[in-house]
Amino acid sequence: VAKQDQSMVSGQGTIAMVNIAIPAGTPSGTNIQMDIDNNITRLIDNKGIPITKFNFPGTPAKGVVIAASVNELNSNITNAFIVPNPATTNADLNLNVKTNCEVMIDIIDITGKRVWQNKLQLNAGKTYMPLPVKELHSGMYSVRVSTAENNEPTILKWIVQ
Repeated sequence: VAKQDQSMVSGQGTIAMVNIAIPAGTPSGTNIQMDIDNNITRLIDNKGIPITKFNFPGTPAKGVVIAASVNELNSNITNAFIVPNPATTNADLNLNVKTNCEVMIDIIDITGKRVWQNKLQLNAGKTYMPLPVKELHSGMYSVRVSTAENNEPTILKWIVQ
């Protein structure tokens, strides 16, 4: 449950996204430490009560420390997400690519069958592409985004209601 504008919203969609700029030249495998300041960000339970104890090993009393690793980013796709998710009447695939490229988008149903496909020529930067919500039955889908030079596609889970 996310509470942003004093209204409760439930579902299985994204409730937060964190983008971190890592300095160029940072060696692969370097650990990054994040400290979430409880004075700025609050963690709350499903009843709206602040969570003050965390289940992360080595967590300090005033914040959450999460260790992540820097890995090589070989994809031209630097960011991809679907809003809203779940979707009822409309949804956009938001993409951010490093350089101009051709992108193939496949929507795959729960049985593995491709139910929709589109090929786009994108310019570097952000692109918002509407998805065919009204053409699909209710259910769970995988949205596969790939580029010609990308060996590993970006795969997003998407729910249509």
